[in-house]
Amino acid sequence: MRPKVVVAILLLAAGLLGVIVLVSKALRPQSTTSADSGKVSLAATVSNQPVEAPASNPPPVVSVAPVAVTNEAPAAGTNDAAAHAQYVSRRIEELNALAMNNDVQSRDTILSELKKNPDKEIRAAALEAAIQFDDRSVVPPMQEIAAQTEDPDEKAAILEAIDYINLPSLTEFMAAHPNSTPGSAQTRSSSHSHGHTKLPAQSPDSGQ
Repeated sequence: MRPKVVVAILLLAAGLLGVIVLVSKALRPQSTTSADSGKVSLAATVSNQPVEAPASNPPPVVSVAPVAVTNEAPAAGTNDAAAHAQYVSRRIEELNALAMNNDVQSRDTILSELKKNPDKEIRAAALEAAIQFDDRSVVPPMQEIAAQTEDPDEKAAILEAIDYINLPSLTEFMAAHPNSTPGSAQTRSSSHSHGHTKLPAQSPDSGQ
């Protein structure tokens, strides 16, 4: 091939290459611009859409196991027959011991049991202790207790005890009547037992 033809072909190829480069440079900014505009339009579309707030998570449900309620039975106390009998026996012993004293506190405790204790057996023991206490200061409170007592048998027993307490003791009678014999009048026995034991009364002729 001739040198002139080769040179002409090379020049033509170089020209075509230059044109391709120019065309590619001209097309590159346009494609970039269109891509950027697509991004802007997409961002604008997204910004125009309402933004929904994330749904709040509901609070966790805590399951609480039910608490079992147990009704405990009350202590037996004096509702139990054996325990009640033991209580009565112990209280009677205490009242008998108080009857041997001569202080105001013991007297008031005896009278309080006679008036307020719900157990009839203990009230009877308190009445006996009031007699054994051997002090006429128990008479006025016992009269009030008798007036408030609804049980006729208990009322009669209290009034009988009051009459017995008001009797003169043997010592008092002998001091007031030095020439009399112990059996000439009704007096309180020196040692009283249940049943309001008294010295027997004698008729005036018995001393003759």
